Amino acid sequence: MCPLARQGHGDGERRLDLATDYVLQLFADAMNMDVAELQELDLNDPLDLTSVQNMTIVAQMDASIGEIPLTLLFDRPSPAAVVDYLVSERSSDLDRLTVRGNRPAADERLGSDMAYAYIYNKYFTSLVNSARVPIAAYFKRRGEGLPAVLLDLCCGTGQLACYFGRHGYRVFALDNSPGMLAVAQQNAAQLGGSHDIHFLRADATSFDLPEKASFVTATSNALCSIPDLVSLRECFAQVRKNIRDGGMFVFDMNTIAGLQQTNMVIVRESADDFFVIRTIYDPSTIRVIARTSGFLRYDDGTGAGPWQRFDNTAIESGYRVDDILAALSEAGWASARPAGLANLEQPLEAPEAAERCFFVAEATATG
Repeated sequence: MCPLARQGHGDGERRLDLATDYVLQLFADAMNMDVAELQELDLNDPLDLTSVQNMTIVAQMDASIGEIPLTLLFDRPSPAAVVDYLVSERSSDLDRLTVRGNRPAADERLGSDMAYAYIYNKYFTSLVNSARVPIAAYFKRRGEGLPAVLLDLCCGTGQLACYFGRHGYRVFALDNSPGMLAVAQQNAAQLGGSHDIHFLRADATSFDLPEKASFVTATSNALCSIPDLVSLRECFAQVRKNIRDGGMFVFDMNTIAGLQQTNMVIVRESADDFFVIRTIYDPSTIRVIARTSGFLRYDDGTGAGPWQRFDNTAIESGYRVDDILAALSEAGWASARPAGLANLEQPLEAPEAAERCFFVAEATATG
Protein backbone atom coordinates (compact mmCIF):
# COMPACT_ATOMS: atom_id res chain seq x y z
CA MET A 1 0.00 0.00 0.00
CA CYS A 2 1.29 3.44 -0.88
CA PRO A 3 -1.22 6.21 -0.20
CA LEU A 4 -0.70 9.48 -1.96
CA ALA A 5 1.71 11.64 -0.01
CA ARG A 6 0.27 14.85 1.42
CA GLN A 7 2.84 17.45 2.17
CA GLY A 8 3.42 21.17 1.82
CA HIS A 9 2.28 24.26 3.62
CA GLY A 10 -0.55 26.77 3.41
CA ASP A 11 -2.26 27.15 0.06
CA GLY A 12 -0.04 24.54 -1.58
CA GLU A 13 -1.07 21.96 1.01
CA ARG A 14 -4.74 22.83 0.54
CA ARG A 15 -4.46 22.37 -3.23
CA LEU A 16 -2.64 19.04 -2.80
CA ASP A 17 -5.33 17.79 -0.42
CA LEU A 18 -8.06 18.99 -2.77
CA ALA A 19 -6.46 17.32 -5.78
CA THR A 20 -5.84 14.08 -3.87
CA ASP A 21 -9.40 13.76 -2.59
CA TYR A 22 -10.77 14.62 -6.03
CA VAL A 23 -8.62 12.09 -7.91
CA LEU A 24 -9.27 9.30 -5.42
CA GLN A 25 -13.03 9.81 -5.76
CA LEU A 26 -12.80 9.95 -9.58
CA PHE A 27 -10.92 6.66 -9.82
CA ALA A 28 -13.07 4.97 -7.16
CA ASP A 29 -16.30 5.94 -8.92
CA ALA A 30 -15.03 4.83 -12.33
CA MET A 31 -13.80 1.49 -10.93
CA ASN A 32 -16.97 0.94 -8.87
CA MET A 33 -15.11 0.65 -5.57
CA ASP A 34 -14.83 2.55 -2.30
CA VAL A 35 -12.07 5.11 -1.78
CA ALA A 36 -10.84 3.03 1.16
CA GLU A 37 -10.41 0.00 -1.12
CA LEU A 38 -8.55 2.12 -3.66
CA GLN A 39 -6.18 3.38 -0.99
CA GLU A 40 -5.11 -0.21 -0.30
CA LEU A 41 -3.43 -0.23 -3.73
CA ASP A 42 -0.08 1.28 -4.68
CA LEU A 43 -1.37 4.50 -6.20
CA ASN A 44 1.96 5.26 -7.82
CA ASP A 45 1.44 2.26 -10.12
CA PRO A 46 -0.74 2.33 -13.25
CA LEU A 47 -4.21 0.92 -12.70
CA ASP A 48 -5.77 -1.54 -15.12
CA LEU A 49 -8.51 0.71 -16.49
CA THR A 50 -10.86 -0.19 -19.30
CA SER A 51 -11.29 2.28 -22.16
CA VAL A 52 -14.73 3.22 -20.81
CA GLN A 53 -13.31 3.89 -17.33
CA ASN A 54 -10.52 5.95 -18.88
CA MET A 55 -12.99 8.00 -20.92
CA THR A 56 -15.28 8.48 -17.90
CA ILE A 57 -12.48 9.88 -15.72
CA VAL A 58 -11.24 12.27 -18.40
CA ALA A 59 -14.79 13.44 -19.17
CA GLN A 60 -15.51 14.07 -15.48
CA MET A 61 -12.31 16.09 -15.12
CA ASP A 62 -13.13 18.01 -18.28
CA ALA A 63 -16.50 18.96 -16.80
CA SER A 64 -15.05 19.96 -13.43
CA ILE A 65 -11.92 21.95 -14.27
CA GLY A 66 -11.95 22.59 -18.02
CA GLU A 67 -10.36 21.04 -21.09
CA ILE A 68 -8.30 17.92 -20.31
CA PRO A 69 -6.00 16.16 -22.83
CA LEU A 70 -7.70 12.99 -24.09
CA THR A 71 -4.38 11.18 -23.66
CA LEU A 72 -3.97 12.19 -20.00
CA LEU A 73 -4.33 8.68 -18.57
CA PHE A 74 -2.04 7.22 -21.20
CA ASP A 75 0.64 9.78 -20.38
CA ARG A 76 -0.04 9.66 -16.61
CA PRO A 77 -1.66 6.30 -15.90
CA SER A 78 -1.54 6.31 -12.08
CA PRO A 79 -3.64 8.28 -9.59
CA ALA A 80 -0.48 9.80 -8.11
CA ALA A 81 0.59 11.02 -11.55
CA VAL A 82 -2.83 12.62 -12.14
CA VAL A 83 -2.59 14.42 -8.79
CA ASP A 84 0.86 15.67 -9.78
CA TYR A 85 -0.56 16.93 -13.10
CA LEU A 86 -3.34 18.84 -11.35
CA VAL A 87 -1.07 20.42 -8.76
CA SER A 88 1.83 21.24 -11.09
CA GLU A 89 -0.01 22.21 -14.30
CA ARG A 90 -3.62 23.01 -13.35
CA SER A 91 -3.23 24.47 -9.88
CA SER A 92 -5.32 27.57 -10.59
CA ASP A 93 -8.14 25.40 -11.98
CA LEU A 94 -8.44 23.43 -8.73
CA ASP A 95 -10.42 26.32 -7.23
CA ARG A 96 -13.25 25.39 -9.60
CA LEU A 97 -13.77 22.25 -7.54
CA THR A 98 -15.02 24.38 -4.67
CA VAL A 99 -17.49 26.43 -6.73
CA ARG A 100 -19.12 23.92 -9.07
CA GLY A 101 -22.47 23.86 -7.27
CA ASN A 102 -21.64 20.98 -4.90
CA ARG A 103 -22.62 22.87 -1.72
CA PRO A 104 -25.20 25.59 -1.12
CA ALA A 105 -24.22 28.94 0.31
CA ALA A 106 -25.14 29.56 3.93
CA ASP A 107 -27.78 32.15 3.01
CA GLU A 108 -29.65 29.79 0.64
CA ARG A 109 -32.87 28.17 1.79
CA LEU A 110 -33.27 24.87 0.01
CA GLY A 111 -36.14 22.52 -0.53
CA SER A 112 -35.51 18.85 -1.26
CA ASP A 113 -35.47 19.49 -5.01
CA MET A 114 -32.60 21.97 -4.81
CA ALA A 115 -30.62 19.99 -2.23
CA TYR A 116 -30.90 16.83 -4.32
CA ALA A 117 -29.68 18.78 -7.36
CA TYR A 118 -26.46 19.61 -5.50
CA ILE A 119 -25.99 15.91 -4.67
CA TYR A 120 -26.73 14.90 -8.26
CA ASN A 121 -24.24 17.47 -9.54
CA LYS A 122 -21.51 16.14 -7.27
CA TYR A 123 -21.98 12.39 -7.62
CA PHE A 124 -24.18 11.39 -10.55
CA THR A 125 -22.94 13.05 -13.74
CA SER A 126 -20.45 10.43 -14.96
CA LEU A 127 -22.86 8.99 -17.54
CA VAL A 128 -23.49 12.30 -19.27
CA ASN A 129 -19.84 13.30 -19.02
CA SER A 130 -18.73 10.09 -20.72
CA ALA A 131 -21.29 10.58 -23.51
CA ARG A 132 -20.51 14.18 -24.49
CA VAL A 133 -17.43 13.65 -26.64
CA PRO A 134 -18.78 10.71 -28.71
CA ILE A 135 -22.11 12.50 -29.30
CA ALA A 136 -20.38 15.73 -30.30
CA ALA A 137 -18.11 13.83 -32.69
CA TYR A 138 -21.13 12.13 -34.26
CA PHE A 139 -22.94 15.42 -34.74
CA LYS A 140 -19.83 16.93 -36.33
CA ARG A 141 -19.48 14.05 -38.80
CA ARG A 142 -23.15 13.78 -39.72
CA GLY A 143 -24.42 17.32 -39.31
CA GLU A 144 -22.28 19.28 -41.73
CA GLY A 145 -24.14 22.37 -42.96
CA LEU A 146 -26.67 22.43 -40.11
CA PRO A 147 -26.75 25.43 -37.77
CA ALA A 148 -25.03 24.69 -34.45
CA VAL A 149 -28.20 24.77 -32.35
CA LEU A 150 -28.69 22.07 -29.72
CA LEU A 151 -31.56 21.12 -27.43
CA ASP A 152 -30.43 19.28 -24.29
CA LEU A 153 -33.65 17.65 -23.16
CA CYS A 154 -33.90 16.82 -19.43
CA CYS A 155 -30.59 18.65 -19.00
CA GLY A 156 -30.14 17.98 -15.28
CA THR A 157 -27.35 20.14 -13.89
CA GLY A 158 -26.14 21.08 -17.35
CA GLN A 159 -22.91 19.16 -17.96
CA LEU A 160 -23.73 18.40 -21.59
CA ALA A 161 -25.25 21.84 -22.20
CA CYS A 162 -22.12 23.53 -20.86
CA TYR A 163 -19.87 21.32 -22.97
CA PHE A 164 -21.66 22.18 -26.21
CA GLY A 165 -21.97 25.83 -25.19
CA ARG A 166 -18.23 25.95 -24.62
CA HIS A 167 -17.73 24.56 -28.12
CA GLY A 168 -19.69 27.24 -29.94
CA TYR A 169 -23.24 25.85 -30.02
CA ARG A 170 -26.33 27.81 -29.22
CA VAL A 171 -27.90 25.62 -26.54
CA PHE A 172 -31.42 25.33 -25.18
CA ALA A 173 -31.21 23.39 -21.90
CA LEU A 174 -34.63 22.16 -20.80
CA ASP A 175 -35.66 20.52 -17.53
CA ASN A 176 -38.76 20.48 -15.34
CA SER A 177 -36.85 20.65 -12.04
CA PRO A 178 -36.21 24.17 -10.66
CA GLY A 179 -33.36 22.79 -8.55
CA MET A 180 -31.59 21.13 -11.46
CA LEU A 181 -31.92 24.27 -13.57
CA ALA A 182 -30.61 26.49 -10.78
CA VAL A 183 -27.45 24.38 -10.34
CA ALA A 184 -27.08 24.13 -14.14
CA GLN A 185 -27.08 27.92 -14.32
CA GLN A 186 -24.40 28.03 -11.63
CA ASN A 187 -22.30 25.59 -13.67
CA ALA A 188 -22.77 27.69 -16.81
CA ALA A 189 -21.70 30.81 -14.93
CA GLN A 190 -18.39 29.10 -14.13
CA LEU A 191 -17.55 28.63 -17.82
CA GLY A 192 -16.22 32.16 -18.21
CA GLY A 193 -15.96 33.86 -21.59
CA SER A 194 -18.95 34.03 -23.90
CA HIS A 195 -21.45 31.25 -24.41
CA ASP A 196 -24.99 31.04 -25.73
CA ILE A 197 -26.91 28.80 -23.30
CA HIS A 198 -30.58 29.36 -22.56
CA PHE A 199 -32.30 27.50 -19.70
CA LEU A 200 -35.97 26.61 -20.03
CA ARG A 201 -38.32 25.01 -17.52
CA ALA A 202 -40.80 22.71 -19.25
CA ASP A 203 -42.05 19.15 -19.42
CA ALA A 204 -40.35 16.90 -21.99
CA THR A 205 -43.73 16.03 -23.50
CA SER A 206 -44.91 19.64 -23.96
CA PHE A 207 -42.56 22.46 -24.95
CA ASP A 208 -41.79 24.88 -27.75
CA LEU A 209 -38.37 26.35 -28.55
CA PRO A 210 -37.76 29.91 -29.78
CA GLU A 211 -36.13 28.35 -32.85
CA LYS A 212 -35.75 24.85 -34.19
CA ALA A 213 -32.74 22.85 -33.09
CA SER A 214 -30.44 20.90 -35.40
CA PHE A 215 -29.41 18.44 -32.71
CA VAL A 216 -31.19 17.05 -29.66
CA THR A 217 -29.82 15.02 -26.77
CA ALA A 218 -31.29 13.33 -23.70
CA THR A 219 -28.75 11.44 -21.61
CA SER A 220 -28.34 9.63 -18.27
CA ASN A 221 -31.47 7.54 -18.95
CA ALA A 222 -33.58 10.66 -18.42
CA LEU A 223 -36.37 9.51 -20.72
CA CYS A 224 -36.92 6.43 -18.55
CA SER A 225 -38.69 8.82 -16.18
CA ILE A 226 -41.51 9.11 -18.74
CA PRO A 227 -44.18 6.78 -17.31
CA ASP A 228 -45.79 5.10 -20.34
CA LEU A 229 -45.51 4.57 -24.08
CA VAL A 230 -48.20 7.14 -24.90
CA SER A 231 -46.26 9.84 -23.08
CA LEU A 232 -42.98 8.65 -24.58
CA ARG A 233 -44.50 8.96 -28.05
CA GLU A 234 -45.67 12.49 -27.18
CA CYS A 235 -42.12 13.37 -26.17
CA PHE A 236 -40.73 12.02 -29.45
CA ALA A 237 -43.37 13.97 -31.40
CA GLN A 238 -42.56 17.17 -29.53
CA VAL A 239 -38.86 16.77 -30.28
CA ARG A 240 -39.65 16.14 -33.95
CA LYS A 241 -41.76 19.31 -34.01
CA ASN A 242 -38.84 21.34 -32.64
CA ILE A 243 -36.05 19.99 -34.83
CA ARG A 244 -35.00 21.00 -38.34
CA ASP A 245 -35.30 18.61 -41.26
CA GLY A 246 -32.03 16.75 -41.43
CA GLY A 247 -31.53 17.07 -37.69
CA MET A 248 -30.50 14.30 -35.30
CA PHE A 249 -31.78 13.09 -31.94
CA VAL A 250 -29.47 10.99 -29.73
CA PHE A 251 -30.67 9.66 -26.38
CA ASP A 252 -30.04 6.74 -24.07
CA MET A 253 -32.34 4.58 -21.96
CA ASN A 254 -31.90 1.70 -19.57
CA THR A 255 -33.13 -1.52 -21.11
CA ILE A 256 -35.38 -3.88 -19.21
CA ALA A 257 -32.32 -6.07 -18.64
CA GLY A 258 -30.55 -3.06 -17.18
CA LEU A 259 -33.41 -2.18 -14.85
CA GLN A 260 -33.46 -5.75 -13.54
CA GLN A 261 -29.93 -5.20 -12.19
CA THR A 262 -30.85 -2.22 -10.04
CA ASN A 263 -31.99 -3.82 -6.77
CA MET A 264 -29.43 -2.24 -4.45
CA VAL A 265 -28.68 0.05 -1.54
CA ILE A 266 -26.02 2.77 -1.88
CA VAL A 267 -24.65 4.67 1.12
CA ARG A 268 -22.38 7.66 0.59
CA GLU A 269 -20.83 9.82 3.29
CA SER A 270 -18.44 12.76 3.20
CA ALA A 271 -17.68 15.73 5.42
CA ASP A 272 -20.41 17.74 3.69
CA ASP A 273 -23.12 15.22 2.84
CA PHE A 274 -24.61 11.87 3.76
CA PHE A 275 -27.27 9.98 1.85
CA VAL A 276 -28.77 6.56 1.23
CA ILE A 277 -30.29 5.39 -2.07
CA ARG A 278 -32.60 2.38 -2.13
CA THR A 279 -33.61 1.03 -5.55
CA ILE A 280 -36.21 -1.69 -6.07
CA TYR A 281 -37.18 -3.31 -9.37
CA ASP A 282 -40.84 -4.28 -9.70
CA PRO A 283 -41.20 -6.94 -12.43
CA SER A 284 -45.00 -6.61 -12.46
CA THR A 285 -44.81 -3.00 -13.68
CA ILE A 286 -41.30 -3.14 -15.24
CA ARG A 287 -40.32 -0.13 -13.18
CA VAL A 288 -37.59 0.84 -10.74
CA ILE A 289 -38.35 3.00 -7.72
CA ALA A 290 -35.30 4.84 -6.37
CA ARG A 291 -35.64 6.66 -3.05
CA THR A 292 -32.86 8.95 -1.87
CA SER A 293 -32.72 10.41 1.64
CA GLY A 294 -29.89 12.35 3.18
CA PHE A 295 -28.36 15.53 4.52
CA LEU A 296 -26.32 18.28 2.88
CA ARG A 297 -24.19 20.79 4.79
CA TYR A 298 -24.47 24.49 4.00
CA ASP A 299 -21.23 26.28 3.14
CA ASP A 300 -20.80 29.07 5.70
CA GLY A 301 -17.03 29.36 5.28
CA THR A 302 -16.28 27.64 8.60
CA GLY A 303 -16.63 24.01 7.56
CA ALA A 304 -19.29 23.57 10.24
CA GLY A 305 -22.41 25.00 8.62
CA PRO A 306 -25.97 23.77 9.31
CA TRP A 307 -27.37 20.67 7.65
CA GLN A 308 -30.31 20.42 5.21
CA ARG A 309 -32.33 17.22 4.98
CA PHE A 310 -33.54 16.16 1.53
CA ASP A 311 -35.62 13.36 0.05
CA ASN A 312 -36.13 12.40 -3.57
CA THR A 313 -38.13 9.66 -5.26
CA ALA A 314 -37.54 8.74 -8.89
CA ILE A 315 -39.37 6.15 -10.96
CA GLU A 316 -37.87 4.67 -14.13
CA SER A 317 -39.98 2.72 -16.61
CA GLY A 318 -38.64 -0.03 -18.82
CA TYR A 319 -39.55 -0.33 -22.52
CA ARG A 320 -38.82 -2.94 -25.15
CA VAL A 321 -36.41 -1.68 -27.78
CA ASP A 322 -38.90 -2.48 -30.56
CA ASP A 323 -41.57 -0.44 -28.78
CA ILE A 324 -39.21 2.56 -28.54
CA LEU A 325 -38.40 2.32 -32.24
CA ALA A 326 -42.11 2.01 -33.10
CA ALA A 327 -42.91 5.08 -30.98
CA LEU A 328 -40.24 7.06 -32.82
CA SER A 329 -41.67 6.02 -36.18
CA GLU A 330 -45.22 6.89 -35.13
CA ALA A 331 -43.97 10.30 -33.94
CA GLY A 332 -42.64 11.16 -37.41
CA TRP A 333 -38.99 10.10 -37.29
CA ALA A 334 -37.91 8.76 -40.67
CA SER A 335 -35.22 6.46 -39.33
CA ALA A 336 -34.04 5.27 -35.95
CA ARG A 337 -31.69 2.61 -34.63
CA PRO A 338 -30.32 1.31 -31.34
CA ALA A 339 -26.58 1.87 -30.99
CA GLY A 340 -23.70 1.72 -28.56
CA LEU A 341 -21.86 4.81 -27.39
CA ALA A 342 -18.59 3.58 -28.91
CA ASN A 343 -20.10 3.62 -32.41
CA LEU A 344 -23.30 5.60 -32.83
CA GLU A 345 -23.33 4.96 -36.59
CA GLN A 346 -23.47 1.18 -36.27
CA PRO A 347 -26.74 -0.54 -35.26
CA LEU A 348 -26.30 -2.41 -31.98
CA GLU A 349 -26.68 -6.17 -32.17
CA ALA A 350 -28.91 -7.75 -29.50
CA PRO A 351 -29.82 -4.41 -27.88
CA GLU A 352 -32.19 -6.04 -25.38
CA ALA A 353 -29.21 -7.84 -23.85
CA ALA A 354 -27.39 -4.57 -23.15
CA GLU A 355 -27.97 -2.82 -19.83
CA ARG A 356 -28.22 0.59 -21.50
CA CYS A 357 -28.87 1.45 -25.11
CA PHE A 358 -28.41 4.62 -27.15
CA PHE A 359 -30.89 5.50 -29.88
CA VAL A 360 -30.13 7.59 -32.93
CA ALA A 361 -33.09 9.11 -34.79
CA GLU A 362 -32.88 11.28 -37.91
CA ALA A 363 -35.43 13.75 -39.23
CA THR A 364 -36.02 14.09 -42.95
CA ALA A 365 -38.21 16.51 -44.91
CA THR A 366 -41.90 15.73 -44.60
CA GLY A 367 -42.65 16.78 -48.14
